[in-house]
Amino acid sequence: MLCYSSVTIVINMEINDYKKIKTIHTLSLQYDIPTERISTFWKNLEKNKVSTTQCKICKTKYFPPQIDCHKCLESNMKWIKIDTEGVLETYTHVMMPPTSFIKKIPYTVGVGSIKDEIKILAWIIDVPYNEIDVGMKMKMIIKEIDNRLIYMWTKAKTNR
Repeated sequence: MLCYSSVTIVINMEINDYKKIKTIHTLSLQYDIPTERISTFWKNLEKNKVSTTQCKICKTKYFPPQIDCHKCLESNMKWIKIDTEGVLETYTHVMMPPTSFIKKIPYTVGVGSIKDEIKILAWIIDVPYNEIDVGMKMKMIIKEIDNRLIYMWTKAKTNR
């Protein structure tokens, strides 16, 4: 099972501005981010289903799932299933990625808009570079990469 109870983020920062500091120090920060309240998202991905949260008070939908509503500041959320078909609104081909993605270049990310009035940022896969176009119909798929479940866009079977 790929459900995560917490995520640990470690930041290493080297201070090496010799004009201000005479020594080099390493600063390590560790954040434990609780994810048990959004574990339904990961469990549904394991079942090849995409879900998110919606505020029961103001009806605002969030993707990725949120545990609190940023609009009305309530914590009264419910889980909803969302559509996996959408339309590509924008995209970019990444040639100079962050360090953590250096082995995956080049790659393309795009924002797709689904019927549920939600915009989803995800990698675009299995579509040749020259065939990606704003307005094309997309389908969200779920893949396991590096022992993690990832949602991604790909070209829908029927397109314009």
